[in-house]
Amino acid sequence: MVKKHSLLILLVIILVGTLTQISTDIYTPSLPSITHLLRGSLGQAQLTMTWFMFGIAITNLLYGPLSEGIGRRWTIVIGNSLAIIGTLLCLTAHSIHALQEARLVQGLGLGASAALWRSIFRDTYSGKEMAKMGSYLTNVIILSVIIAPFLGGYFEQYLGWRSTFVFLFIWTILVTIIVLFFFKETGQHFGKHRLSLPFMCKAYGELLSSRVFMGFSLCVFLSYGSLFAWMTAGPVVLIHGAHIKPVLFGYLMILTGIAMALGGFANAKLVHKFGTAKLMTFGWSLMALAGALTLCGKILFGINVYDIIIPAMLFIFGTSFIFSNAVAGAFTPFGHIAGYAGSLYACIQLLGGVVFSAYLSHLNTSSQAPMAWMFIISGVTAFLAYRFMLKKHVAEQ
Repeated sequence: MVKKHSLLILLVIILVGTLTQISTDIYTPSLPSITHLLRGSLGQAQLTMTWFMFGIAITNLLYGPLSEGIGRRWTIVIGNSLAIIGTLLCLTAHSIHALQEARLVQGLGLGASAALWRSIFRDTYSGKEMAKMGSYLTNVIILSVIIAPFLGGYFEQYLGWRSTFVFLFIWTILVTIIVLFFFKETGQHFGKHRLSLPFMCKAYGELLSSRVFMGFSLCVFLSYGSLFAWMTAGPVVLIHGAHIKPVLFGYLMILTGIAMALGGFANAKLVHKFGTAKLMTFGWSLMALAGALTLCGKILFGINVYDIIIPAMLFIFGTSFIFSNAVAGAFTPFGHIAGYAGSLYACIQLLGGVVFSAYLSHLNTSSQAPMAWMFIISGVTAFLAYRFMLKKHVAEQ
């Protein structure tokens, strides 16, 4: 019975954790056609992702405290209900600005899932066990990174971009039903008193004043920002710049998904031997190297599929050593306020995506050069932030 309950919790974590990722990635192959059919610019189409991520980021600060007051289950149900409405608005949008607004509403709802899957994970695991299970969980969740753009490529090429939102509408409803009827609350410290302003100020104050929590959060802000830069610019560079078909883009994303899965598997096997500090440093080094290789490819060969996708695989392999270790490092001391920790951490992480993608939307993303520079700058800066803010923590690894 205990084993069955544990598997059910793991299933919920996977479904809730992948919902936002799928909603982000599945329509990336459609960005060029959305630009054409809704008569906007590439920058405006990319801003639909920025507004989506902004909606998720800002509501994380609300859903975390709400989950401390009424529990994880009902908070996710409330958020997903708003996301269903936003998805329906996306499906019926007839202008690029209407799609931007609808994606914002969708993001405002999915902020609950984005924040609370980590909180549920922290409710269940801690410490190195959390880092290890996080790596294995990444290997499962990464299927969404592979499947979403793969499906999106077929939806775009054969059914049109609106079909992706039909799928998201149905999928979000199914996940919400599973959470509502089959998920047993994991939070052990929730109650209405935890929604009071003094408690909220104390909880967020504890997190904001923690050098460890903020250090890991800043590193993830930079790392996720560059990863989201790839998710935003990659489809445009490959489909619009290199002139490949959306379906081929979907197949290429399988390669990046494999790279991330291999990274997650390697991290799970190596974390106990080398520790999180060395593995995260290794990951940032690969991110910067991937950016340098992408720049070299642009200079030597122009916009070429192989000179983009191979460094991208190296970059994504490197990011796999960052996220599960950072979650374990940031969350372990804060099990008593896991909902608040999850919301603030996710907010900071996703704001990285907002900042990087908003900047990219104003550049010529038909070229891989801006994206390459973001790989380099984020990898180097995240490493320096880690060394500066977590020097004592690093010494203890």
